[in-house]
Amino acid sequence: AYEWSPDSERIAFVAANRLFEVNVASGRTRELAYNENRGFSLSEYSADGEWLVYSRSDLDENGEVYLFEVDSGREVNVTQDPFRDYDGVLTPDGTHIVFRSARDAGTAHLFVASLTALDEDPDDPVVTARDEDGAEEAEEAEEDEGEAAPEPLAVDPDGIRERAKQLTSGENGVGSYFLS
Repeated sequence: AYEWSPDSERIAFVAANRLFEVNVASGRTRELAYNENRGFSLSEYSADGEWLVYSRSDLDENGEVYLFEVDSGREVNVTQDPFRDYDGVLTPDGTHIVFRSARDAGTAHLFVASLTALDEDPDDPVVTARDEDGAEEAEEAEEDEGEAAPEPLAVDPDGIRERAKQLTSGENGVGSYFLS
């Protein structure tokens, strides 16, 4: 599997339990990371092209979703749970990670987690109403300004396991998904 960067200048791919990135113009390939336990399952680049999202297992067979900062090589576990977590995808605004997990009695369901600590309860009706109004205003402003550059990704892994919220439930798990 491989993933194109948003600017179409780089391609990330996996081979021999290693994560690589190739510069399309120069053909220069560099190794980004190594995982001796079955490599990586790539999902995507962040909108700004600075991070990669992938899943991988550790030596204890714990499957987790990670964000990998391409320039620094910093890897951040964004699921932090003993159950199998995989198929991570960033929301278009880069503030949340959506992923599948077997946390619900071993059945694969969708979960979402904020990448940064929450200052307010998102389920509070006052917060929800304010956020909906703010989203409409931001959408109108965006239409006036044209397409803005993506915001840099902010990641705070402390407490991210507790921020994960289950989106689906039931006997039948989620086989695949995409964000619209």
